[in-house]
Amino acid sequence: MMNPSKRRYGVWFWLGTAVILSLNITLWLFVNQVEKRFVQELQARLSLNSRALNYVVDSEALTLITPDDNSSAAYLSLLLRLQTARDRDSLQSIILYGADGNVLVAAPEILRQQKRAPLSDSLFVKALQGRFVVAEPEKVAGEWFMASYAPIRDVDGFVVGVQRIETRAAYLATLTTLRERLLLFSIINFVIIGLIAFFLFRMIDRSLRYQVALKDSEHLAQLGTMAAAVAHEIRNPLGIISGTNDLIRKKYGQREDALFDYIPDEIQRLNTLIHNFLQFARTPELKPRMVNLDEWFRRLCVGLPDSRVERLKTEGLDSTLSWPCDPDVLEQIMLNLLRNAFEASGDEQQVLVKFQLIKQKLIISVVDQGSGMDTETLEKVTTPFFTTKETGTGLGLAISRHLARVMNGQLEISSRPGKGTTVRLVLPPLTPDKKKTDR
Repeated sequence: MMNPSKRRYGVWFWLGTAVILSLNITLWLFVNQVEKRFVQELQARLSLNSRALNYVVDSEALTLITPDDNSSAAYLSLLLRLQTARDRDSLQSIILYGADGNVLVAAPEILRQQKRAPLSDSLFVKALQGRFVVAEPEKVAGEWFMASYAPIRDVDGFVVGVQRIETRAAYLATLTTLRERLLLFSIINFVIIGLIAFFLFRMIDRSLRYQVALKDSEHLAQLGTMAAAVAHEIRNPLGIISGTNDLIRKKYGQREDALFDYIPDEIQRLNTLIHNFLQFARTPELKPRMVNLDEWFRRLCVGLPDSRVERLKTEGLDSTLSWPCDPDVLEQIMLNLLRNAFEASGDEQQVLVKFQLIKQKLIISVVDQGSGMDTETLEKVTTPFFTTKETGTGLGLAISRHLARVMNGQLEISSRPGKGTTVRLVLPPLTPDKKKTDR
């Protein structure tokens, strides 16, 4: 479950991200609306210019001009009118086509060299059919232009030609540049947001862990003082009880009574509980050194019963595998993990211990084939004094997790009912200049 403080920081961060995202989207939509409005206004202007020019063009004079005519009175009269209209309305060009698509008059005159209009052009065809049409903005040689086509009618209303008006749409270039910069700005924003999120949550996570570590450290210091006092007060009476039991047994030993065996067993169980309690409450002083894990594991197995050693299987362990750590603390962790694994498994089931080096970390996995744990049990399994065993103390995994943290590592547990349990001990290299107390 996520820490409430971390959740609160996360809510504020994502709220800020949503605001920035909304601003970027709003600005992007605004630029699109400005472009759409500009195009509409330019189309309306071209349409108006086309209709106005229709009154200027003499359709009868146009019918008298041939494609190669450049000196007749009709040609010069139309050319003068087009140049005047072009200068007055700041147009890029005006071209008059015949019904067959030939260029008859153009301003500037050099455009007359185009000879013919593309008859496959749907806009030109629509104009020949008697319609006013305006093209979409088009980019040519890095500049934006818009053009309109309008029919030229004679006195009887028949279409005798087509006029094409073209104007610059320089504002579209500005909007395109703005859109590109806005896109770049948005990308930079999200990269910065991503980096801030990464470092912010990393710092928050580290801060929260330090807070938890500080509280745990204070708690364990108090617990250690109390544990030492309680252990002293309990062990003395236990010693007296044990000695008294021996005296009574010697005096009344001729009578068989299970009570004489029950008392030492319970004394031993209480002593084990006290030992585990002290082990959990104290922070050991680390003595890191380079350890050959193959030799270390062989020595660890000597203390195990033969029946369990026979069921033990290893992977990834060879004579060259070494790691900087405290071998005594590591042994305490592994003995707890192996004890749990064997107790969870059946008498004939194997327990696997797998050694891996991944990303400069040592990972030791203990895998059993037991009945596994449900989600609720898995969440509580490292809680001190929580146990599902009738005779367990509930401190084994709690001690292991505590010792793993002392060595800057962590304990990861995964389990499913009926699928067994895997406990992963993840340890970074431990060197004398990186010793760390409990966190």
